[in-house]
Amino acid sequence: CSATVTYTVSTFTPPVAGISGNTTLCAGSAATLTASGGNSYSWNTGSTQNPISVSPTAATGYTVIATDNNGCTDTASVSVAVTSAPAASISIAPSGTVCAGTVITLSASGGSTYQWSNGSGAANITDAPAQNATYTLTAFNGSCQDTATISVTVTSITANINASATTVCAGQAVTLSATGGTSYQWNGGQTNNPLVVTPVIGITTYVVTAFSGNCSGQ
Repeated sequence: CSATVTYTVSTFTPPVAGISGNTTLCAGSAATLTASGGNSYSWNTGSTQNPISVSPTAATGYTVIATDNNGCTDTASVSVAVTSAPAASISIAPSGTVCAGTVITLSASGGSTYQWSNGSGAANITDAPAQNATYTLTAFNGSCQDTATISVTVTSITANINASATTVCAGQAVTLSATGGTSYQWNGGQTNNPLVVTPVIGITTYVVTAFSGNCSGQ
């Protein structure tokens, strides 16, 4: 006697799990991780959503189990690295209000590389602004960046002379009044203002330097 039994076994191709998304983050930012290869997913974070958003504070590994319609599974893993964010800062010397044409030094800190608004990539730059100026610094740490801005106030002095007359007879006095500063120095050494002069025959030139604080102008 004999009997025959037939048993059919179905074999399914397993899924191939994958994870895509940004794997290098700046501290404080978030990454979106998207799983693929299955119809449902289970992350080691406990989430079954897809995609998921993560905000690690340090390098962290993420694993997902992908399950297809046949119940077959596969696992994929990815590590997300975290780069510390720079904190851009600018120091300036001399600080405060400067005279027009004064050379100032701007120093960058808070990053590993830098980019100034004038195009320079140096950590320290110099300038001699003729008027009020604003400087912008971008500090980088890897792909992370931060921006700082500083303004410089520039004092510019323009001296002027008002004369009671520009053509006089010999022996006649002329009153010269200087403006533009808080104190004055004439080319003859006088510091009084107004200045009374009696020019000789011919053309006489008078020059005044006006001062205000540490700044001067002729």
